Amino acid sequence: MAAKKLFQLPSEIIEGYNLTTDSYADKKSRKVFLLGRPLNSGNVSLFLYSCDNNQRQRRTMGKVLVPEFSIKDKTRNGEIYAEALASCNALNEEIASKGAIYKPKKKSKILVCDYLAELSKQALETSGKKNSNHSAFKSLAQHIELYKGKNVLLSDIDKQWCLGFLDYLKYEAPNLNYTRSKDDKKNKDLPLSSNSQVRLSRNLNTMLKKALRQGIISENPFSLIETADKPKEKKGTRIYMELEEVQRLIDTPFPDNRSKADFRNAFLFAILSGLRYSDLKKITLSDIKKDSQGSYLEIEQTKTREMLRIYLDDMALSFIPERRRTKDEPIFKLPKNGNANDNKGFKQWFKDAKIEKHITWHCARHTTATIMLSAGEPLAVVKEQLGHGKMATTEIYAKIVNKAQAKASRNLAKLFKK
Repeated sequence: MAAKKLFQLPSEIIEGYNLTTDSYADKKSRKVFLLGRPLNSGNVSLFLYSCDNNQRQRRTMGKVLVPEFSIKDKTRNGEIYAEALASCNALNEEIASKGAIYKPKKKSKILVCDYLAELSKQALETSGKKNSNHSAFKSLAQHIELYKGKNVLLSDIDKQWCLGFLDYLKYEAPNLNYTRSKDDKKNKDLPLSSNSQVRLSRNLNTMLKKALRQGIISENPFSLIETADKPKEKKGTRIYMELEEVQRLIDTPFPDNRSKADFRNAFLFAILSGLRYSDLKKITLSDIKKDSQGSYLEIEQTKTREMLRIYLDDMALSFIPERRRTKDEPIFKLPKNGNANDNKGFKQWFKDAKIEKHITWHCARHTTATIMLSAGEPLAVVKEQLGHGKMATTEIYAKIVNKAQAKASRNLAKLFKK
C-alpha cells in the first residue's frame, strides 16, 4: 500500500488496502479474512469472511473506509483499517488455535448502565467538561433505565431491542430537561424532540461501537437497523434578529436588576463577536490581544477544542463592563445557560424593545451569521468568525438569508402590482 497515495474510487480503496482474499499469502491456511464491499455512497464497508470445513460466514464490522480527498481522509482510513485488521488477525489466531469454525463470541454479561457510567467517567477525565460525551452517556443510561430498567445486559441488546428502544424514544420517552425540577410549576410532561431522538440513537450506536472495538461484544446490532427505521433529524428554523431589531435593543435600557451591566453588554458583545455562550462566559482580558490589524480575541473553543481568533472593533470593546478585575477573571459575570435564558430582566428587555421573537442567548450567534451574510461577507469569512468546523454548517445560514431575501423581493414586487 502506497503510503501517500490517495484512494478515491471504491475499487482503489479495496485494492490499496488489500481487502481481497488474494492479498493474503497464507490464504489456504487462514481462517478469517478482512474484506471490503463497495457501497452506493462510494464508501467501502469492512466485513469479516471465514471459510472452514466448507462453511462460509460473513459478518459486518460496522466500519467503512471513505474516498480519500485529503491527508485527513487518508489518516482516518489508515486508523480504521489498522484497528479492523488487528481484530481480524486476533480472531484468526483464536480460531486457528482451537481448530474451530468461526463463530461470533458470546456477548458480555456487563450491565449496560455500568458500562455507560464507566464511559461517562472516562469522558469527563479526558475532557474535564461535564457536557459533551459525559452528559450524553449519562442521559442515554437514564433513558435505557426508563425503557427496560437497571438490569439490562449488553448481551440483551440485539436488533429487536434496538428497534424497541427507537419506538420508546419516539412515543414514550419524556423530555428529562423538564422533569428534574423540585418545583411542580416548572415540571412539564413533554415528549422528546426529533433531534433529541436522533442524538440518543446516535449515542446508543456510539456505545455499541465502543463495546465492539473493545471486544466486549461480537457485533453491533444497531448497524443492522435500516435507515428508514431510524429517527430523522428535523432542520429547525434558526431564530435571529434583523439589523433594525438589534439597533432597537441597543437603544433600549436594560431593566434595573443585579444582572443589568453584564447581561446587556454580554449579549451585545456576543452579537458583534459571534461567540457561543460557553465561550462568552469564560473569556478574560488576557484573551484579548493586539497586532497590526487591531484588537483580537484568541481562545480555545469549549465545544470543539479548536482555537478561534476573531477581531474586535471599538464598538465590541465598548461593551466590556468597567470594573476591577485581574486579567484572568471572566470579563462577564454570567450564570448557567438555562438560567441566563430564563432571567426575567433579559426577557423584559426584548419586550421593551418591541421584539416579539423567542430570543435566547444562542440567537445572538445566529444574528451574527445572518447579518454578516446579508452584508455580503463571503461564506469562508463567516465560517472563520463563528469557528465552524464544516462549511456545511455555515451554508445553513446562507440558505436562511437567501430565503429571506427572496421573500423580501416578492413583497417588493407586490407593491407595484395592480
